Amino acid sequence: DVHVIVRRGHVEKYNLAEEITAACPDATVMILEGPTEGAACTVLKAVDMFSDEPFFVANCDQLMDWDKSSFYDNKFLSSGGTILTFMSDNPKPLHSYVTRDEFGFMVELAEKRKISNEATVGVYVFGSQKKFAAACAKMIDADDRTNGEFYLAPVYNYMEGLVNLYKIDNFLGLGTPEELEELKASEW
Repeated sequence: DVHVIVRRGHVEKYNLAEEITAACPDATVMILEGPTEGAACTVLKAVDMFSDEPFFVANCDQLMDWDKSSFYDNKFLSSGGTILTFMSDNPKPLHSYVTRDEFGFMVELAEKRKISNEATVGVYVFGSQKKFAAACAKMIDADDRTNGEFYLAPVYNYMEGLVNLYKIDNFLGLGTPEELEELKASEW
């Protein structure tokens, strides 16, 4: 199932509901009246807090080149979830960054603080909706915010179970004007 969460003002200004439905007729469009306290709170509105089903969350400001067949064939999903990553040589801490243990599982995730060169893509797989909701509650109780918001990636620091890291081949962020210019200059 595909769920797309958008704000009413964006739906009205850009006809987003119609555009999304045209591109993906089976998508469920969830329209929020305004901003939430962050991406984690936004995603909480679409999950079933009692479901053991895993789910993907993809931010809307990146392009990635990856072998999804390999991802599924090799069962990279672990009990806490899986974070798609790429190697970043940018000295600025633009992303979330992770460290891994010798088995490839996440040890630590830091938002906007460079603890390694392995950065998150902005595509997250959570091991279950129930675990995600519980981890969000812990993060919110700890008031663990970045830039005044409850970001999505730090939820993994509160997840029960192992969190796998899966490196993709190529990544291009689109969240800043500089990144958009980089896209225009690229082969993409």
